[in-house]
Amino acid sequence: MVFGVLIGVMSVAAGLIWLERRLLALWQERYGPNRVGPFGLLQVVADMIQILAKEDWVPAFADEAVFILSPCLVVAATLMSFSVIPFSRTLVVPEAENELVAGYHTEYSGMKFAMFFLGEYIGLTLVPAMIVTLFLGGWRGPVLPPEAWFFLKTMLCIVFFILVRGSLPRPRYDQLMRFGWKILLPLTLLNLVVTGGLLLARGHGR
Repeated sequence: MVFGVLIGVMSVAAGLIWLERRLLALWQERYGPNRVGPFGLLQVVADMIQILAKEDWVPAFADEAVFILSPCLVVAATLMSFSVIPFSRTLVVPEAENELVAGYHTEYSGMKFAMFFLGEYIGLTLVPAMIVTLFLGGWRGPVLPPEAWFFLKTMLCIVFFILVRGSLPRPRYDQLMRFGWKILLPLTLLNLVVTGGLLLARGHGR
């Protein structure tokens, strides 16, 4: 089961790369991947072959152990985070940097860059899954099976993320930090206080 979930998550991450490129192409009225395979589906495979064929290089100024472990930790941490996501009625254990030069990715190549890239798209699945779990009712919904509702809600959030990322200007780190600390954190605390108050008022705290 665990290996099945891991393979599934990594396959979804690969599919999201294709989905993002096709969706943004449609959104921005341009061509997306359409040459390699039907509808450009094999473009992701071609890109991965190209990335893995590149020279594996460690900068002379880098701490070699940290440099090598960093992409492994990114992928491992995002994969382990899926262990807390309830896909249905039973639990299944299964970069904010947007600059064109790829930020901290700049010195990475080959397999290490591919792992960072994979971790980013696994995160693109993880965050919407957590949003669905915490704010959108999780797997609950009429008629369809719980897994189908969870999948549909998560995919809608992923599409929203992709379109927002492709439409808005790229924020700087300081802008992201300011937005997180001064706007999102107070709103989160306010949400906790209001939700807790409503539950107590309805007698759920007894």
